[in-house]
Amino acid sequence: MQFPNQIHHPLKEALGAQLPFWNEFRVEHGTIEAGWTTAGAFFDDTAAIDAFLEYERSHHRQMDHKTCAALMIIDYCYVLMLATIPLLAGSGVVPDLDPEHIALRMFTDRHEHEGESHEVRRADVRYLSSRFLTDQPAYGCHPDATLVSDRSELCDRYRMAVEAHLSPLIEVLFERSGLARTALWRLVADAIAGRWLEVGRQLGCLERAREDAMRVVKQAGSPLNNRQLHFFDLTLLLMSDLPILRCWKSRLSLPLRHRNVTPAAIGLWILRHDPNGTVKLKGCGQS
Repeated sequence: MQFPNQIHHPLKEALGAQLPFWNEFRVEHGTIEAGWTTAGAFFDDTAAIDAFLEYERSHHRQMDHKTCAALMIIDYCYVLMLATIPLLAGSGVVPDLDPEHIALRMFTDRHEHEGESHEVRRADVRYLSSRFLTDQPAYGCHPDATLVSDRSELCDRYRMAVEAHLSPLIEVLFERSGLARTALWRLVADAIAGRWLEVGRQLGCLERAREDAMRVVKQAGSPLNNRQLHFFDLTLLLMSDLPILRCWKSRLSLPLRHRNVTPAAIGLWILRHDPNGTVKLKGCGQS
């Protein structure tokens, strides 16, 4: 494959191919402009971190510092994982995730869910670097590409890039809130596994998505490695009596804004958030 000009740049092709995933915020390649800040500058900006934590506290004034920090890493990872995992899973491309090479434009929006409107914190994402990793030989011949040997190595390089990107933010939130670094990294791993599962469903490659996600969050020595995190299958019997096999993440992350609910309410939350509904647990197997 030839790449005579920027129109055919593999990173831009991948961004275009995965565009349907990004209906909540923009994910693009370009240069930094007024109104944008690099992720690195954001991590170093005390006022910006304070504002983000205060936004989290605005939902429930009684929330402590640790809960606000947990919510902030969840919200940040929502954007980061949605901006990166579709590129890897769908196109075999990992952009340059150096915090100085990613620009963010923060905003709040209204999100409609089950007839209710909620304010959410999101960010447009702009990749400032043209460099990328890939396991696709056709892309690997581009001068901006680093070609890796296979999908396993690409997932490992993605893991290392995510760890390097988030380490400064983890340190800031640990120092500000006292929430353990291990707890913050577990939330990052949850975000990776959950997003990869959803992307795999949408792309029709669920089994491969499970395998790739486990490669990222089950690497020995990685701060993302958590023995509690697995995928498991549930066979759901619907009203039609037709069994539906669904894959779930074992560390199902109930939003911390609802952490004071009862066990019965947690069960209702899980049932309500499965779009097919469920009336009976048929069986399960852990991976």
